[in-house]
Amino acid sequence: MTTTMWDEVTKEEGGEREKELQSIYWRTMINQGSITRRFLAQSREAAFEVLEPLLEEANSRHTLRIQREMSDLHLQLKQTGAGQKLSNDLDDIFRRYQETLTRIRLQIRQSEDDAEMLKSLMEEYESLKKKLAESCAELQKWKLTLGERLKKIMVSTFLLKVRHY
Repeated sequence: MTTTMWDEVTKEEGGEREKELQSIYWRTMINQGSITRRFLAQSREAAFEVLEPLLEEANSRHTLRIQREMSDLHLQLKQTGAGQKLSNDLDDIFRRYQETLTRIRLQIRQSEDDAEMLKSLMEEYESLKKKLAESCAELQKWKLTLGERLKKIMVSTFLLKVRHY
């Protein structure tokens, strides 16, 4: 929960109001683990200061299975369940990509008249090419944790400077 309007009251008034919110209105939520933050100024930097601890907490709390496998079990990406799945998917896409390309070449040699078949093969080829690119992009995402990805998005979207602790 975030308190606002700090620029409209004195520090003392704001502090008293914050204590009231925490002890009366928000007490149950705070007892359940909620935290409060002050939104001190109407700026992107202040907003990021409120969000940054939440992103860090999400990052530390919600590790992915692949992260556990790689850090706790000291496995390489290709040895993890996700890495094996990705590898199998990439192998399958690449195999289908090659087969489609071969069929396109044969179709071009066999008959210039069957334009519909060639069009169909070209569409399949483009679809596989797109899937291959998406799989490669997904592999790049795995290099960052969820919190790091969110922080990267926030920083790039709002052009913020990030404090390193």
